[in-house]
Amino acid sequence: MNLKILRDFSEGSSREATDGANGQALASALVLDQLARILASDQFAHAERLSQLLRFTVEQTLNGNSEELKEYTLGLAVFGRAVSYDPRTDPIVRVEMGRLRSKLTEYYAAEGKNDPIVIDLPKGSYRAVFRLQRPEPLGAIAAESRRDRKTIALAVAGVIIALLVLWIWDLQGRVAGAANKDAGILWGPLLATKAKTTIVFSSPLFFEIPRYDAFVRLYSLNHPDEIGAHAGFRSLQEKLGGLSPPSYVYTQTGDALAVARLVRFLTRHGLDVEAIPAHTGNLASFKENNLILLGPPRMNRWLRRFMDQVDFQVSEKGLSVTNRNPQPAESPVYYSSSNDDAASYAVVATLPGLVPGKEILLIAAQGSAGTAAAAEFMTNAGQIAELEARIRPAEGASRLNHHILLEVLADKGEGYRTRYLTHHSVPRE
Repeated sequence: MNLKILRDFSEGSSREATDGANGQALASALVLDQLARILASDQFAHAERLSQLLRFTVEQTLNGNSEELKEYTLGLAVFGRAVSYDPRTDPIVRVEMGRLRSKLTEYYAAEGKNDPIVIDLPKGSYRAVFRLQRPEPLGAIAAESRRDRKTIALAVAGVIIALLVLWIWDLQGRVAGAANKDAGILWGPLLATKAKTTIVFSSPLFFEIPRYDAFVRLYSLNHPDEIGAHAGFRSLQEKLGGLSPPSYVYTQTGDALAVARLVRFLTRHGLDVEAIPAHTGNLASFKENNLILLGPPRMNRWLRRFMDQVDFQVSEKGLSVTNRNPQPAESPVYYSSSNDDAASYAVVATLPGLVPGKEILLIAAQGSAGTAAAAEFMTNAGQIAELEARIRPAEGASRLNHHILLEVLADKGEGYRTRYLTHHSVPRE
């Protein structure tokens, strides 16, 4: 991780903090304390929308998600815009960010002039920057009270102590999980293995139509061994003049987005990662690795292989999730009208690996939107923290597998809101 050097004294000398998780955690706490101080000030006490914008940008920066702080993202997350939001025609984010920068300037000119930490939002980006507030020049302190050398010594010592505990992160989104908020119950065991991790994504079955130089996919045909008995396939062959043998020329957009997000998340934590389509997967080649299996189970044979160990079963057609062990207030079946629009569902589950000491994570969805949304949910430190607060086992409890049901709201195939519905935690055998 690249660290910015804090420059403290008026002469411009610098000291570098020592790398370590405790320093990161303490720095995060100090920045959040400063954020709370700002939000309680006269400038922000009655500015609810600006407060929400500041809180979101600061927390996302601390969580290592600064690369995702884009105008479009802020429009949806802070200002409640629909997924059709177009920043080119709706300047709400730019206008409010300008107001927020002015408010911060007012704050640090008045109530915050003596605060130890400055939270800034430089023009040209939406990322937050944190730095120590430059103390009064030592020369001025000495001129005011030359006889009080002890005051000067204490002032210098205070700055040095602050330097030892405060981090300024490289604000290119390369913060490796400040305070490790995303390395707890769900991700902690997998990340702790430091082992190679194989992401296996879905492989939809396609057929080429030579006569028309095109490809076609039958929604209900997902396994090559079903081709001969599939009435729809035979009918299509007759109408189109023959189809080629099955091929795997495409994958779902949601799977591709999920893979990209997971690769970024895992490599940021130092893991070696590979991603392969399900039809090429070979048990011998990845049994020694951690596994992340994702997509609709009907398109991922490896995901189907492990889904029978999970309480929440995504149906073969993808329009329902069966709850095999309903608890009080839970439904035995969760229905959706579409895989990618309106409300659909995704299932996240942790399982033991194929060999001791390795882990498996399942991300099973009804469609493309659910896959992408569930992967985003599982790599967002804030959402993981809220989820882990719900599933945290009692102290001293045995190791558990967690089966989690999420609801995904989508529009035109793009998820815009993901929320926790319920979970089952079962002892790991």
